[in-house]
Amino acid sequence: MSAQILAFDTAANNNYTKDQGNAEGLFGEYMLMELVLEVARSSQDPQGRLAELFDRITTRARRGGVVTDKNTTMMQFRKHAESFFVLAGKNV
Repeated sequence: MSAQILAFDTAANNNYTKDQGNAEGLFGEYMLMELVLEVARSSQDPQGRLAELFDRITTRARRGGVVTDKNTTMMQFRKHAESFFVLAGKNV
């Protein structure tokens, strides 16, 4: 097994996931983080790749028609996305 299995440090991770109460949510967050870190690290510009992914995901949410920029759900979505990608950026 690779040392990158726990690719982001525990202290940052504990702060990030403290509000998530179920194992399924935690698993999804950890799995997604590992995949995002792998994609970013395979790029010549990891930080730029993370920024691109953030932009694509938030654009997809806006275009999806389910939420709008002034909608509470979109604000929560964006806050979660920002926290996720800040953490990824610290660990890439």
